[in-house]
Amino acid sequence: MGITPKVFPVRHALRRGCTAEAIAEGAQRTVAASAAIEVGAIGLETLIVILATTMTAGVTGVLLASLVAVLGLFVIPAAPHTRFVRAERGRLLDTQTELEKIKDELDRLKVKVEEI
Repeated sequence: MGITPKVFPVRHALRRGCTAEAIAEGAQRTVAASAAIEVGAIGLETLIVILATTMTAGVTGVLLASLVAVLGLFVIPAAPHTRFVRAERGRLLDTQTELEKIKDELDRLKVKVEEI
C-alpha cells in the first residue's frame, strides 16, 4: 500500500516517535500545500477567464472599429457633398435670375427694333 504525498509527513512523524507538535506541523504543511494547489487552480481558472474575455473584447473591438470605418466612408463624405450641392444650387439660382433679366432686356430691345 503506497503512502500518498499529503499523508506522508504525518505517518513519517509517527514512525519516528515524534511529538504532537511535529505531527501538527506536518499536518499544517499538508493543509497549506493543499490550499496552495487549490489557489493555483483558482488562479489558473481566473487567468483563463481573463484571457477569454480579453480575446472576445479584442475581436468585438476590431469588428466595431471596422463597422465605424465603413460607416465613416459614407457619412463623412456626405457632409462636404451636401455643402457643395447647396453652394452650387445657390450659384445656379443666381445665374438663372441673371439670365431671365437678360432675356427680358433682349425682348424689350427686340420690340424697340421692330418699332423702328
